[in-house]
Amino acid sequence: MSARSALSSPPVLLLITGSILGTQVPLSRLAAGAGIPSAVFVFWTCLTAGVILGAVALLRGQPLQRHHLRYSLVGGLISLGLPNLLVMLVVVPLGSGMTALTYTLPPLFTLALAALIGYERLTRWRSLGILFGLSGAVTLVFSRFSLSGDSTQMLWMGLALLIPTCLAIGNVYRSRAWPAGAAPLTLAAGMLLSAALWMLPLALYQGLFTGLPHWSVLAQALASTLMYVTFFALQRAAGPVYLSQIGYVGAAMGVLAGIVVFGERPGLAVACGVTLIVCGMLCSNRRPRQPAPTP
Repeated sequence: MSARSALSSPPVLLLITGSILGTQVPLSRLAAGAGIPSAVFVFWTCLTAGVILGAVALLRGQPLQRHHLRYSLVGGLISLGLPNLLVMLVVVPLGSGMTALTYTLPPLFTLALAALIGYERLTRWRSLGILFGLSGAVTLVFSRFSLSGDSTQMLWMGLALLIPTCLAIGNVYRSRAWPAGAAPLTLAAGMLLSAALWMLPLALYQGLFTGLPHWSVLAQALASTLMYVTFFALQRAAGPVYLSQIGYVGAAMGVLAGIVVFGERPGLAVACGVTLIVCGMLCSNRRPRQPAPTP
């Protein structure tokens, strides 16, 4: 296998994309700690990354077309704008590790939604997997109260669960609505620019240049630029359910950053919740036993 084909294989793309995703949660916490408002941070990072990718797509002769507009607007809001805004809102009260752990849920949420609309077949094992995953999500919510005794932490965790919900909806939408003949780079640019457009009114209200310049904005923008190239390539190569597993790699990176950079210490209840979610993914990915070949 050549180096180029190895880099384009789904497992390698999954590792690269998930690792980059995992750095974005601690970067968001650093930006929030520096006083950059939520929508301002999302606006500038998406705009910068969108301009870079858009320029590259244009140089490749793959500019945005009119028929990409709806895909970009819907995907940009659901998959980028809202999740990134929610991360900025919850990452300080919940911490980098707990926020990153919400990225373990999109595979199960994606499977449940895909089965609901007939895009994936819901078997007994997949149903059990969804049940385990939801139990793990509930455990994570209540773990916030057990760690702090503050009931408002449960509210923050409930808000954080909207992150995987948005990502799951976006995974299924993009896979079903992918414009015929569109290049991944072009769609990545369109979604990033659309996400910036959605964030602009709130960013103007918060103060478009508040807390700027700050290195975390450029770091996040560069990470987004690389991540969405590999993200779309992975989606086309492997489909929505496999794609959503980038959250497992991202969660591991986010938890590690929380421990090393911010001194966070996940509790036993968090470990139980993650275990339930992992069990859910093992069940949902279980392949049916193949019948023995007849002699």
